[in-house]
Amino acid sequence: MPKQNEIFRQCVETAKEEINNDLKNAIRQNPVIAESLRKEIQKSISAKFQGKNFSSQKEKNLFIQNTKSQLIQEFSVNLVGAQIQKITARTEMRKQYFINRHKGSEQGFLKLCSERIDALDFTEIIRKEVSSGFPANEVIAIVNVETDKQASGFPVQTPIPLSSPGPSETPSPSPLPTEKTNVNSTAAATPATFPSPKKTILPFPPVTVAGKVSPPEMPREIDYLTPGLAISAVLFSLILASFLAKHLFDKWKYGKNALNNLHGLKKAIGVKNELTEKWLKKRRSANIHAIGIGKIDGTDEYCIQVFVENANGEMLEDPPTQLLPERYQNLPIFIYEMPRADFLSFRVNLEDDFSDESRQPHEILKGGISGANANLANDFGTIGYFFRPNFIDSAAHIFLKKHVYLLSNSHVFVDLTKEGKDDSDLILHPSPGDPAASKAVAELYDYAPIIFGGDVEKPNFVDAAIAKLFRGQTHSKEIARIGKVEDYLSKEQVELRSNCQKVGRTTGLTRGRIFSIHLSIWVKYSAKGKEAFFKDQFLIIPTDNSSFVRGGDSGSLVVNDANKAVGLIFAGASEKTAFQFPDIEEALDLENILAAQTPRIEHFGVANSISDVMKTFRIKLDV
Repeated sequence: MPKQNEIFRQCVETAKEEINNDLKNAIRQNPVIAESLRKEIQKSISAKFQGKNFSSQKEKNLFIQNTKSQLIQEFSVNLVGAQIQKITARTEMRKQYFINRHKGSEQGFLKLCSERIDALDFTEIIRKEVSSGFPANEVIAIVNVETDKQASGFPVQTPIPLSSPGPSETPSPSPLPTEKTNVNSTAAATPATFPSPKKTILPFPPVTVAGKVSPPEMPREIDYLTPGLAISAVLFSLILASFLAKHLFDKWKYGKNALNNLHGLKKAIGVKNELTEKWLKKRRSANIHAIGIGKIDGTDEYCIQVFVENANGEMLEDPPTQLLPERYQNLPIFIYEMPRADFLSFRVNLEDDFSDESRQPHEILKGGISGANANLANDFGTIGYFFRPNFIDSAAHIFLKKHVYLLSNSHVFVDLTKEGKDDSDLILHPSPGDPAASKAVAELYDYAPIIFGGDVEKPNFVDAAIAKLFRGQTHSKEIARIGKVEDYLSKEQVELRSNCQKVGRTTGLTRGRIFSIHLSIWVKYSAKGKEAFFKDQFLIIPTDNSSFVRGGDSGSLVVNDANKAVGLIFAGASEKTAFQFPDIEEALDLENILAAQTPRIEHFGVANSISDVMKTFRIKLDV
């Protein structure tokens, strides 16, 4: 109960102070009220003086003072009658604030407050208390000052009513309570009007400072519309900025492939991935072995490329069908006849037109020369290029800064028939399958395991390994017959139909162009009787009637015309066969495709993205 009584006391005291301020302000702002009050006081004092005899001047002064105080109090009660609805509204909000504030903080507090408030009308409590709460001397002093100003020539302001509706508000009379009150009939009969709020009003409780309760701030109008619009504008700007930033990022990420048709490229990637799940999954087709993304000649339109062993054979076994749709999700589907790709580390019959430069011993190692694991007695491959640990590995391992790595394929630098690596995993140059005498130039450092016997759900992305060059073994930062590698391109920036070249152990320097990107493909490992599925590869075809790669070219680094690294050769056509068309460009021409002349692709190479390889081993080019 003490805390409850304290809350009521604060509310009553605050209401008194508000009404007192209203009275003072009314007198200050309205000279008519001040003059009327002064005359009323003088008239009443004169009337009360009639028939009065005072024994002393002190008694007379005391009588005058008491009379003035009584008149001021009566005037204040009338003022309360005129303003009572405003005071009631503020008081009710304050009452609810106190109830909500202390809800649950003490057992039974809310119940006590509710009983007390229900038993006594809160407004009547204030009406009864205010008549004894006004400092009459202060009000009289204000009256005298204001009437003196008027007599001295100060401009008289237009009388301001104690309560008046705003220009857009409709007054609504509200009767005053008549029960439990001791105010006079004039106050009770005085109608009060107040504006209906059009916006949400937030009450502010009284603030206690140094034991004194100060009046609460007037309720403030909260405008939710303007902040809402501002927030919406900011959110819209952020969304638009993020959209533009992502668009610009994608333009940069996909390079020239997205120059004029970014949407088409992203759609083609999605469709290719979907068809990979449908058509390349094991037991779905014995004919389809690769799906990639290409461009229609002379346009910026993308297409889905499906590579089959036999264009006249059954395409799908589950469900069985001999024909594939011409379009899928509004993207054209082109079918190409192409032999299955094979790993290129086994022996082939050497031909007179192949140079043996790359197969000869080199005192100074270069990219594009022969090299393979010492345990692969009859196999051979190619040393691609030279790399170093990237910045993060170099910072974490100070001793790695001087390391130089040779790069090639896992199936070239690793004996995949055993688990892990050991001291016997040395890299010989030339390869152990070559007739020339070999010497160890490096030791196996790390490699990417190849998943054999898996399915499309668990694809391989790289067939790569690195070997640490022995101290004292010299090397030249170049590829034989090509020169120094300047930089590299990320997987997304490798441009379709762009020219490229490589130097390999078997075929030497050959040139081709990127025919497919984001290629999903099954690759044979004929020497071991196994098969592996790879995703996001490049298909490279020769630009003339010759082979781009042959067995032994595995590990060759592919660069573009600007000598930027593009990919790492690991698979391709294992045998040389005749072209169906005399010219490869004619074989892949759109007119022949539309004329139902299914083109056949031979002598192709399949390459890992060099950016994926570098990311796998955390390495950078040795430049």
